[in-house]
Amino acid sequence: MALSSKLGHFNLIEEIAHGGMGTVFRAFDPTLNREVAIKVLREDLAHDPKFLNSFLEEARSAAAISHPHIVQIYFVGEETSQYYIVMELLQGRTLRDIIEKDGPMDEEKALDLTMEVIEGLRAAYVKQMIHGDIKPANIFITEDVGAKVLDFGLSKLANVDVAPGEGIWGSPYYISPERVGQKAEDFRSDVYSLGATLFQVLTGHPPFEAETPEELAAKRLNEKPPLLRELNPNLTRKTEEVVNKMLNKSILLRYRDYDALMTDLKEAKTEATAKRLGVDLHPQLQPPPPTAPSRGEKSQLPLVITTVVVVLVIVAVVAYLFWPRTGSAPIPSPVPAPTTPIEKPPTPEPITPKPPTVLKPKPARPYNVEFSLSAASAPGARTIIIAGDFNGWKPETAIPMHKQANGDWAATIQLPAGRHVYKLIIDGKWIADPENPAQENDNYGNKNSVVVVGQ
Repeated sequence: MALSSKLGHFNLIEEIAHGGMGTVFRAFDPTLNREVAIKVLREDLAHDPKFLNSFLEEARSAAAISHPHIVQIYFVGEETSQYYIVMELLQGRTLRDIIEKDGPMDEEKALDLTMEVIEGLRAAYVKQMIHGDIKPANIFITEDVGAKVLDFGLSKLANVDVAPGEGIWGSPYYISPERVGQKAEDFRSDVYSLGATLFQVLTGHPPFEAETPEELAAKRLNEKPPLLRELNPNLTRKTEEVVNKMLNKSILLRYRDYDALMTDLKEAKTEATAKRLGVDLHPQLQPPPPTAPSRGEKSQLPLVITTVVVVLVIVAVVAYLFWPRTGSAPIPSPVPAPTTPIEKPPTPEPITPKPPTVLKPKPARPYNVEFSLSAASAPGARTIIIAGDFNGWKPETAIPMHKQANGDWAATIQLPAGRHVYKLIIDGKWIADPENPAQENDNYGNKNSVVVVGQ
């Protein structure tokens, strides 16, 4: 059916896109004096009563969602059996166009756009809506607000098949395994499709490729997707871990909610930024160098050796004098010496006392101080390090705490006697130790923790 230059009270200006659902036109709304986009439903779909009822219901539900990262629907209309949706007119390009012309996207920018899409999907899920057909062609990138999700709740109604000319951009390259197996779907199905989209944004390829939809479905159900860093070694390990979890074949092993996914994506963005800036977020604890004895501290080994030798000599002499001898000759009685006049002993010379030896004080030895933090005080923490006056307050010299089997965190640090101040850095955030009540102002409106050693 040919379209006239008007649809309802809207003036059609030009065709701007054509997809599996229908054709999109740029149009003018004279009542509100603004340009809009109008999607006209395919004629064969408009003649399917079951599809048409679901389409209108989904369109009205999508119109109730107002979010900066979801395209706003203004109106759903019908004229001479032509059904159409009026929505905001966007300026920019779809992710599909960007990847086709510019190639894979920078990691930090791709993660930022993914988080914007998640914000839109999360807002819709609060209203119990899922998208059902997340793919690069349904994510529009504008210059002012970033990502906008298109066709919310609509594309899934069309039993998405590979449209002519779509190739690897067709929906089968992004739909979840449960949809292939005709099992129950929920928001985690959108998480899978978004993971497949992010995979292609970062590498230029979808997770699975095949000649036919049947072969593609078999791969999705039976094979693991390739690792991101095998295709793009410049990506961080955290981003690879997040995408792997998004693409898990089991819906139960993907993210439990959008908040958990958002947290991991933020950590991945932090790692990507740190890698670009050359910052090490995970410094390893180096063992302290062996302490050499100071000048005033002599080794005890010579004294020990001398003591052992003296004891052995004494034992030998005692054994010689008192050990019984068999068959030995009788000892003759001593012959009295001739009597001689007894002379007075010489008067001893006075002994000048020596001054007492002054021992130099030994240097104070460091103390092993154990720091600990319960799992309840840092729920979900991935890294915890300790920085203070004893390591220059620098993250690069901070000392990591290690997670124990019970979920608690602990670290042992050698500190000299005295008073020390410190902070914990939990996932990059500086805070006072929540389990140490000894605290003082840090002159920046926050608190430092205090530990006293050797007293």
